[in-house]
Amino acid sequence: MLFNNKYISVVYLAFLMLFISFEVSAQQADKQDSFLPEIYSIYNIAVDETAKNVDRARSSAIKKGQKEAFGKLLRKIIRTEDVSKLPPADANLMLEVVSGFEVQNEKRSSVRYLADMTVHFNPERVQQFLAEYDIAYAETLSTPQIILPIVIYNGTIQLWDQDNPWWAAWARHHSLNNLVRTFLPARTLDNRMQFSALQFRDSNPENILDLAGQYDQDSIMVVIATVMKNFETNSYDVTLDTRLTAVNSETLTGRINHTAPELDMTIDESLDGAVEAAAYWLDNQWKQKVLVQFGVTSELNIKAVFENPQEWRTYQNVLSKAPLIKNMSLQKLQVSEAHLNVRHAGEVEQLILALSQEGLTLEQQDEQWTLLSTPEETP
Repeated sequence: MLFNNKYISVVYLAFLMLFISFEVSAQQADKQDSFLPEIYSIYNIAVDETAKNVDRARSSAIKKGQKEAFGKLLRKIIRTEDVSKLPPADANLMLEVVSGFEVQNEKRSSVRYLADMTVHFNPERVQQFLAEYDIAYAETLSTPQIILPIVIYNGTIQLWDQDNPWWAAWARHHSLNNLVRTFLPARTLDNRMQFSALQFRDSNPENILDLAGQYDQDSIMVVIATVMKNFETNSYDVTLDTRLTAVNSETLTGRINHTAPELDMTIDESLDGAVEAAAYWLDNQWKQKVLVQFGVTSELNIKAVFENPQEWRTYQNVLSKAPLIKNMSLQKLQVSEAHLNVRHAGEVEQLILALSQEGLTLEQQDEQWTLLSTPEETP
């Protein structure tokens, strides 16, 4: 018998009956209420086209904007070495993979069209396209990553300084098109007293994770930018040393040599490009954990344990929007638990990681996969 507690209140019973028929495909979930970036959407594509008339200019701008967005999507979800395996994007492919677009900040004259575009892609069509070339892809966003930007320039080393140009470059960076969103810590007096730029020159201080803990994060990325003037190009070259430190994990390090791609670039323009390079490095560290192959799925029987109807609704919301979950059905619903059959892409460990980014813990208890709310850490 589905409900075996005779003391269930009428109100609670009505709540349970409301969700008896719960069955949802993750790809069909309504995401209109989400203000977070979406895996298969690319934002802030600037277009500027001139033609014989504004209608032609707009048509050309939209086509070019969609192709540029598709290139950014591929850079976002597949490995660098796999990009070269794919054919150039053409108009027919765009018709297949683009599901819609939006324009903002439109400006036009009789012959010129300017706008910022957001382009949305059809997940299944994109995945099928990549499957033709046997290319794995990522479709799990990471929780935000705290960044500590240190710059070495003109004989000085800066971190918290108001005129730190490297800090300013990260502040300008919009990470909507990245798998890993980024943010900067507060320039508080305590942080200034506890962490100085010189402490980071050779290695991270032992207490670096204390700074991450201020924001309930379990990792922090230090990015040291050494800036040199290139007198041949009249621009600035930047050497980046990255250190990604996480709880119970070895520090991941990397070095990126970023050369200004154009002549006569200002230091801010050069550093903006260096930020993109560093953010891409961070994305790739995350990507290695979450790559999946199209069409490869597994099934799990999961017991979801909750304390109240609101928590159950939270579970439903997270599970229905999780890209790795392709389909799930409710097998049984009781006062404080639900039994679900879940079909998911990737390995179980990847599903565990994806759900952990949304505040849920999936673990095996006595041979039963159990879903719980991740408890908040106490200071």
